[in-house]
Amino acid sequence: MRGVVDGVSGRGLWLRGLAAAVALTAAACGTAAPRVALPKRPAGAELTKVHLARPTVRAQVIAAYEGYWLATNRAIDSRSPAAAKAILTGHVPEGAVSGLLKGLEVLWRRNEVGYGSPVFHIMTVTFTGTRSAAVHDCIDLSRTGFQDTRTGQVVGAIGQSHEFLITTLVREAGQWLVAGAISVVRPCAH
Repeated sequence: MRGVVDGVSGRGLWLRGLAAAVALTAAACGTAAPRVALPKRPAGAELTKVHLARPTVRAQVIAAYEGYWLATNRAIDSRSPAAAKAILTGHVPEGAVSGLLKGLEVLWRRNEVGYGSPVFHIMTVTFTGTRSAAVHDCIDLSRTGFQDTRTGQVVGAIGQSHEFLITTLVREAGQWLVAGAISVVRPCAH
């Protein structure tokens, strides 16, 4: 007779195997972890308050400067005036947003988006009062540019590998905003 082993049918073997598996599972679940005594809590235990150090003004200016570059790339890639405006707000003064949007619209009409990102080599940060600063950067723009979305080809470069850039920032409504930048025609070392 086919399917019978030692007088037990194939279905009977299957049921016995299932019963054994259930029994093993039940036995494993029935075992409890041993009880372990926890150490006593010290009488004066309390959580320690952590006071995070506020970034220095110099660090805030550098973060705003670097954040501007990231925001500009995101604004270009958004291909949307409304999204770009929302992205740029908080990185440039309100009066500069419309001019930047006009420049972005030219790129969008040409089906271009940002390509790459700069490498910063910040040399100094200088302050003129409490509401303005200048970042002196020997920025590497050699791997940044614009890319045609239809062909994938890089169609324009932004700058060179060691470009001496002075970027001015102003403090408005409690945050540092990029107000302008000039490229200085002189070699820079980083």
